[in-house]
Amino acid sequence: MAEIEIGMGKSGRRAYALDDVALVPNRRTRDPEDVDLSWDIDAFRFDLPIMAAAMDSVTSPASAATIGALGGVGVLALEGLWTRYDDPEPLLAEIAAAGQAMTTVRLQEMYAEPIKPELIRDRIGASVRNVLSGGHSSSPDEVDLAPFSEPPGDPGLFGPDSVAWQVHADPAMLIGGIRSLLMQTTHPLAMAGVAEHSNYRSDPWGRLHRTAQYVTITSYGGTAQAQRAIRNVKAIHKRVKGVAPDGRPYSASDPDLVTWVHVTEVDSFLTSVQRFGTTQLSPEQADRYVDEMAQLGLAMGAKEVPRSVADIAAYYKSVDSQLEAGPQARSAIRFLMWPPVPSRIRPAYAVLAAAAVSTMPMRLRKMLWLPETPSIDKALVVPAGELCTAVLGWALGPSPVVEAALRRAGATDAAG
Repeated sequence: MAEIEIGMGKSGRRAYALDDVALVPNRRTRDPEDVDLSWDIDAFRFDLPIMAAAMDSVTSPASAATIGALGGVGVLALEGLWTRYDDPEPLLAEIAAAGQAMTTVRLQEMYAEPIKPELIRDRIGASVRNVLSGGHSSSPDEVDLAPFSEPPGDPGLFGPDSVAWQVHADPAMLIGGIRSLLMQTTHPLAMAGVAEHSNYRSDPWGRLHRTAQYVTITSYGGTAQAQRAIRNVKAIHKRVKGVAPDGRPYSASDPDLVTWVHVTEVDSFLTSVQRFGTTQLSPEQADRYVDEMAQLGLAMGAKEVPRSVADIAAYYKSVDSQLEAGPQARSAIRFLMWPPVPSRIRPAYAVLAAAAVSTMPMRLRKMLWLPETPSIDKALVVPAGELCTAVLGWALGPSPVVEAALRRAGATDAAG
């Protein structure tokens, strides 16, 4: 660009304002798919280079969720109108309509309303629910309670006095879900079925949502609803069959594979809740949980399922020689440890995933090339996991599903 003399011995270049600039196709034009707009904050990468200001005029709970889903960072003001009023929309509409005529006195009146701690919890909980449901729900009022409300007097498969109701209501179940997926990758035939038939890569949160629905309905739904969910999953399993990379045929209906999935889930749920949850179980209650869950495994087509914690240990010993981690397993592990989760929950997911790894047997961690750091687990990971699940429990509050199931069964309090 040519320089212009602007004074004695001085020159400069012409500056352009945004109104002077236009982008037109030329030989250097890039396809949008070839342009990476992502940005890094410490160890976290965000797909969209936008951080929405924590101001009532910019970010609402809904817009924060949308921005996060697109890959940016939506920050909600927890000292704004959204934590002072149940429904601040009329006030925001008043401010927008008034424009420059809005007086400082009127704004001071609006913000004089005290901040309500329960609204802080509700706003954070809405964001968490939105993520866990794959964007399907952000409020307890949006949960379909029909499968858990009828028929009156029906205890379901387990009932309110069961240990299963206690364990499955604990927020540490999130860690258990991640752990079970990590554990299951070490069985080559089970891993082949997931790699060749699952859409976990293209729709990870949809798959998580469907899995959570199955666990919730079989745990707290009426007997008929739980049995229907079991039949639906078994029908899907009949279509999942093929040949693994090592040449062996597999079928998701194979009793051995069903048993493997059942045991890893029960063990993972129990281990994670005992390590990170608020539910305190005696050895007798832990054995009772394994025994209660056996009926679900048998209904799914498993065989010789464990009936106690000792039985789980014996089962793992019996199948140890069958476990290995091939390319499919390691690919799945990379995805599970660094999935394309919404940017707003990546720090929390990193803690939950690390917590899940910390509870796995060292042999399997080594097999999957996962960190083998017991000292770090004890000093950092376990306390962080406990804090994360405690915050999740506080944010989500009482489960409307459990409350509906209690009413249906005619009970007033959960087991324990």
